[in-house]
Amino acid sequence: MNTNSKITKIRTTDEAISHATERLVFEISDLGTKREDALSVFRQTATDLDNINCELRGKISYLDKLDAFIEAQRSTTARMIEDNDSVRKAILSIIGE
Repeated sequence: MNTNSKITKIRTTDEAISHATERLVFEISDLGTKREDALSVFRQTATDLDNINCELRGKISYLDKLDAFIEAQRSTTARMIEDNDSVRKAILSIIGE
């Protein structure tokens, strides 16, 4: 009977070690999954920020084109003012004023 008791104890110890090992493997695996989930969020955020930057670069390109257009319009308008002033002065000179 003493031998039977030792066998039971060994079996219980083996089972305890086995269960503890299984639990540790599960917990480590679970932590690994949580880590991957967290990293996935950071990867997605990095991708989102890159996409936002691409869109912003596109906006800058449009703003550069708009700026060039506005500058051309400003130059054309300034020339028109100068031309109008010249014509006005010529008219005033012709009519003696």
